[in-house]
Amino acid sequence: MDQKERFDATQQRRAKQFALCSYALGRDPSARGAEALFDQALTNGLALIVAHMWPGKESGRRGRMLSARDLLVVIKAEGISAESGVTRVLHDPAKPEFVKSPWFEPGDEERLVANFTEVRTSVLERALDITQEIRHAREVSDNPTEALAEEHLEALDVLSDHPEISHAISVEGLAAYETKVSSDDDAEQARAARYLEALGEDEAQRRADVDELRDRFAPAPGDVDITTLEDCPVCGYETFVAPSRDGYLDEVGIGHCFVCSYERTDIVAEDLANTLYIRRAIERSD
Repeated sequence: MDQKERFDATQQRRAKQFALCSYALGRDPSARGAEALFDQALTNGLALIVAHMWPGKESGRRGRMLSARDLLVVIKAEGISAESGVTRVLHDPAKPEFVKSPWFEPGDEERLVANFTEVRTSVLERALDITQEIRHAREVSDNPTEALAEEHLEALDVLSDHPEISHAISVEGLAAYETKVSSDDDAEQARAARYLEALGEDEAQRRADVDELRDRFAPAPGDVDITTLEDCPVCGYETFVAPSRDGYLDEVGIGHCFVCSYERTDIVAEDLANTLYIRRAIERSD
């Protein structure tokens, strides 16, 4: 996968998370877990927009995606300030804020349409204050001082006006993305299973020396990144070596198995993490 393909896949994943979280949030905005869904949708929507308009500014140190609050800082600094608390992000920077609509018949009055997505920064920043208060137990009462309101949900919804989001979250786009990620991982698991069969049971058991692997990948004093061992989905041994994990839950390992050679990419790991995240959020709301 070349750099452009990886960028496109990452953007598609962000769009998917925006769409799924927004959909779950729309089912019941007052349900338990709504705050986490809002944060996840907002972060991915803003990251997609920033990456499209100002590539590279969506990430911070070590390539991790910025928080929603930091992404709003980027948008306010780089976008076009409109009325108080609103920033416009152009769809096509080569064109003005308003362009002639291509959708009119000869003889109709020509009209202008927006060439921007409206980011209601003040409203979204207040929404983040609310969600963080609730999510991080800053409010001990069963009735928090403020809850997500319609204006916050509307500010989130208008982000989908951005063509990169509206195009990517189409039913066809989401289905194609899910199919590709799943089929790629299925093919990799099938390849590893064939390798495991050719390897033989005796050699597989010899390689499955967990103690040796733990010694080999034990963190040095002061290490920030710690390699973990997980159960491999193909051979079942605790020999899946994960030097890193997904950037959302920090739970799904990215790496390969020392027995059967199964490899899980960052795209697959983050897709699995997103599915797990959504499932947990919905379960909390039931």
